[in-house]
This record gives sequence, C-alpha cells and structure tokens, in this order.
Amino acid sequence: TVSDARIVLGGATSSLLQASNTVSAIRGRKLDDATFRLALAALQKEIIANPSRDMRYSATYRSKLAASFLYKTFLAASASLPASLRSALEPFVPAAARPISRGTESFGTDSGESPVGQFVPKRSSYIQASGEAVYPSDFGGKEALFGQLVFSTSANATLIALDASAAFLPGVRGFITASDIPGINVVNGALGGDNLKEKLFFEVNDHIPCIGIPLGLVVADTWQQAHHAASKVVQLYRGAGHVVTSIEDALQIGAVEKGGAGVQRPHGRRGVRNEFAGGVENLAASRPARGDQLTAKGVFTTGGQSHFYMETQCACATPHDGDELEIVVSDQDSNTTQTNIALILGVPQNRINIKVPRAGGGFGGKLLRQCVNAGAAAVAAKKLRKPVRVQNNRSDDMRAVGGREPLRFDYSANFDKTGVLSTMDMKMTIDPGWFFGDVEGDLTMAVQWADNCYRFNDGIKVTPWAAVTNTPHRTSQRAPGNVQSVLATEVVLEHVAKTVGRPVEAVQELNFYREGDVTPFGDHIGKDGFNWTIPRLWSQVQKDASYAERKMAVEEYNKKNRWTKKGIAISPVKYIQSLDDHWSGALVCIYGDGSVTVSSGGAELGQGLDTKVALCVANALDAPLELVHVGPRETSKVPDNCATGGSTTSEASAQAAILACEKLVKLLKPYRTGKTTWEAAAAAGGADKIG
Repeated sequence: TVSDARIVLGGATSSLLQASNTVSAIRGRKLDDATFRLALAALQKEIIANPSRDMRYSATYRSKLAASFLYKTFLAASASLPASLRSALEPFVPAAARPISRGTESFGTDSGESPVGQFVPKRSSYIQASGEAVYPSDFGGKEALFGQLVFSTSANATLIALDASAAFLPGVRGFITASDIPGINVVNGALGGDNLKEKLFFEVNDHIPCIGIPLGLVVADTWQQAHHAASKVVQLYRGAGHVVTSIEDALQIGAVEKGGAGVQRPHGRRGVRNEFAGGVENLAASRPARGDQLTAKGVFTTGGQSHFYMETQCACATPHDGDELEIVVSDQDSNTTQTNIALILGVPQNRINIKVPRAGGGFGGKLLRQCVNAGAAAVAAKKLRKPVRVQNNRSDDMRAVGGREPLRFDYSANFDKTGVLSTMDMKMTIDPGWFFGDVEGDLTMAVQWADNCYRFNDGIKVTPWAAVTNTPHRTSQRAPGNVQSVLATEVVLEHVAKTVGRPVEAVQELNFYREGDVTPFGDHIGKDGFNWTIPRLWSQVQKDASYAERKMAVEEYNKKNRWTKKGIAISPVKYIQSLDDHWSGALVCIYGDGSVTVSSGGAELGQGLDTKVALCVANALDAPLELVHVGPRETSKVPDNCATGGSTTSEASAQAAILACEKLVKLLKPYRTGKTTWEAAAAAGGADKIG
C-alpha cells in the first residue's frame, strides 16, 4: 500500500511538473493494475493541462514516454514479478556483461604480387593520427581573410530588405552579395535544368524557399569578427506562406511532380542509367492478382540523414596573376567545382585551379554542395584581391546542407501461397528539399535497385515522384537512393513471408535471381561481367555466423520476455555499377634520383585512394614503394576527372596511373638491364633526357 509518493516529470510539459493529482490517485492504494490505470489517467490529464511547446517531439510521443516511466516505476516497486516482466527493469545489455572490445584482421596476401599483394597501412594514417596531416580547412594561414555566409532566417517568404550597415564593425572588410558576381549567379550552372533555380546569393525581392539559403558573405580579418558581423545583417520578409516540411505535407497540398521530367541530367555524376530516370515498367503489374494469388500492400518510409563529415564545407580562394584563381576545396568532384566557379566568375576554366590535398570526409555531401562555399570564397577573393577562406561551423553546415533524402514507398506485390513473387508495383516519392535538381540521380538509383536480388516472375513497375518541400536542398549520401530502395524491397519480402507464414529468409532465397535471368533493367545475371555470387554467399554466411542456432536462441528469449525483444536477420544486396560513367586521369613524374610523384584525378577522402595508387605505381614501375609519392589533386594537372563516388574511383585512378607507367616502362627499358637498380636506371634515363 502506498503511504506517500512524489512524482516529478520533466520534458513532457512546458515546465517541471510535480504530479500532485497523480500522487493523490495512488495514495493509500495497492500497486496493482487498477491503481496503475488510475495513476495513468491522472498523469495524462496533468500533461495535457500543461503541454510542452517544444516542436521536436509530438505530444503523443511525450505522453507515451511518460506512461512507460510510470509503468516501470510500478514494476520496480512491486515485491515480486513474473519472469516475463523482469526484463523491463534490466538494461538490455548490462554494462557488467560487456566484454572488452577486441577483434582481428585477416588479409590474404600473395608474396608473388608485391607490393600490391601485401598488406600496407594507409600511407597517411600516421600523420592523420598525429594531427600533422593538412586539410583544406588548414589553408590560408595569416594572410587569408575570413568569410561567414549569411543564411536566410525565413521560409516560403519574399525577401524585401537586406541591410548590412550594422555589420560594418571593426575588422570587417566587406559584404559580398549577388551584385559582386561577375558571371552567372548560379551555384551549379554546369548541370543546367532545374539546378538553375539555385542562386549563389539570393537577392532582395527573391522568393526565399527555406531557412539556410545564402544571401551574402561577410568578410573580416578574423572568423570571430566575420561570424559576429553576419549576425548583425538585418533581413526583412513579407508574405510568409504555409511551410511544407515533409513528404506527407507535400502530398496533402499536391506539391509533387513526376521524377525524371524536365531536368538536364549531369553526365557521369553517379553512374546511373538515365533511361530509367522516369521509372521502369516491364509488366502488367497494375493488373489485379489472379484468383490463386495473394496481395501485400503497404507504405514504408525512410527519414533523412545528415552527413556529419569530420571537416565541414570549406574553401580557401587565392587570387594570382590577372584573373587566375587557386581554390583549395574539400570536395569529391573538382571538375564540377572548377566548371561552376568559372561560370560564376565569367572566366575560362583554365583560369581556375582547384586543389585538394585531401578531404576530411565527404560521403556524397561534397559532390556538389561544396560549390556554395567555393563560389562565395572565389567571388570575395576576386573582388578584394586577397585570399579568402570560407568554412561553415557545424550548425550552419547542418542547416544549409540537407543530407540524405527522405523517401516514401507505396507498394503492392502479388505472390502465390508459397511466397513465390509474381509482380510488384511500387511508387517512390522523394523529398529533394526546395528543388529537384541533381537529386534526380539519387531517385534514378532508387528505381534501379528496386528489384534487389529478386525475380518477380511477371515483372515490376516502379514510378518515381518528387515532393518539393521548404527545406534545404538534399544531396547524395553513401549509396544514394539505393540503400532506401533495397530496404523497401526487403520490407515487401518480409510482408510476403508474414502473409504466407514462412520464415523471411526462406522466402528471400526462394525468389533469388538465377544465372541466365535478365533483370527489368537489362542486366544479364551471370554474364557480361555481372557475377552472381549471392546463392553461395547466402549459404556461407549463415554457416559461418551460426545463423540457425542464433535465431533459435532469439526466438526462445522472445517467448520468455514480454517487454524486451531480440532480433536477428539476414539480407542480400545486389550492387550494380555502370563502368562507362567512371573515368580518371593520372600524371606520373619520375625524377633523377628515382623518386616518383603521382598526380591522381581521384579524391582522397579517407578511403585510402592515394595508397592504392601508390601501390599500383610501384608495382607497374617495379620501383621501391617508399620512393612513390601521391601529391594533391589539381585540375591544372589532371583535368576533366569524374567525381569520386560509386565505389569505383580508386580503381579508375589506379588504372590510369598504371597506363601512364606502362609508357614510362617502355622508355626506361634500355636502362634496366642486369642488376641495374631502379634509382640508377632513372638517373641514366634522366641524363639522356628521355621522354
């Protein structure tokens, strides 16, 4: 029996709640189910009477969370509990039960293929671990001025005034706006189409679609001065309308458009096959199920995701002779950066040199979004004739860069009573942010991965749509579009398995493609370079992981525990890639002492691209690895390179370096006789001025 109690609740209401009415409901009563229901009703009334104004979480979520804490309190105060309820009071994995984390790495090596056949640590790992590695955000030194972007503070409104007079504080050198742009005021003019909507700096009387739109750049002697001054720029708006923040909002007001319509597609951006930008249909998928078939219908959604690369968007622009400019950028696609900066400044591309020593992560977020900071830095440097560096702080970066796109999948699948798939009709709706633009590439990838590893015997129909919202523009992120699409198809397979009462993995395996099958996208399984290893891997991973035994243990645990559950699952993935859309260049220089410098077209993002290139060069030249150095990527040395992405750029960059080395090997062949060392051969060839 409860003699007295104190219940205090935080987070569910606008202020700290001392739940006195709830206490009154339980005082003098036994802690049983009836008392809990009385207490819960009283607590919910107290929460409703003082609701929280925090918009991040719904009132329903807060109420249910408070109810769960109240329930656990009742359980904790009970003298004894049934075994099935005890787990509700235990940490899912007690800290004391966690062993020290450990692991092993096993690398297959081939001594006959040294150095490429040997394990080699990433060559820059030591200076990265010590903090000595130089990144784009380190450039500028004492000479550079600092720029701070001024971002819009309103959404779906018209900017009627932009007053920077209060921002001209001590140390401030200028306020850069659209009027200072000598070329075109477009972030990604090279991509054309829908991308032309995005200005580098939006102007007075422009419609501002969302918060986080760049309006100008404050330039000052220090970053602190620039950041403080940017907060003093006055923005005035009028006509603020309804703000659409989600796919559901857009669907309610009809703000959707067919994917693949009216957008100029960027060649080579992602290796997507553009003929599927508008979707795919190779069946009568819309027909109703036959009498002997079952149907699974549903809606599955995935949220967005922030990149959170370690180095935020940054660039340092330095003016040189005449209209030449060198820009050190943290990016994944220097060719696109160079092209767009040349358009913004109104100069030929050969006046712009993009340099990338390495980037502090990218994950797709620096394929295009880097052009905002790089463009702003370039315009300021050209106007002020001084080096200017522009880097977002973390909060600005997450406010201005939309990240991975949310997606909604409406599906209908037909199948027989054993789970054999017949057809699938899937509508994909993507949230691209405030305009569609280059997100079309991600949506097209989602379409192309919709079949995953499964044969739909009577075909599939996939229709892409875009729901434009008043949020920052989205962009690629690690397997853009396809990670969501594959997951959605796995949800369909799970729905089918639950309907027919079979284990999910059994229905998955039942519907795997077989060698000789042709996918809806024209891929021939098991030929034309499309290796089909899924069946073998599927069997092997279950054996190696003791999957069946672990699944039985999970099921047994779940039977005995009502409030905590465990899970185990296995999923296959078919990753396709178009080799035609990935190309790279390389410049290999051999010096008189035998040392070698390689300029590669691919971006070192932390994945070890430079190490792979160095290994392949040492192997191709038969030179000591320690003499090979891979330098910064520069468009003046290796132009017109594809973007670094799609899990193919390391290989393309290495192959380009190998092809260059093969030409050098022919030139050095007369000097590599007998026991002549690499260094001696290089010196002799250099003395004869070969090449």
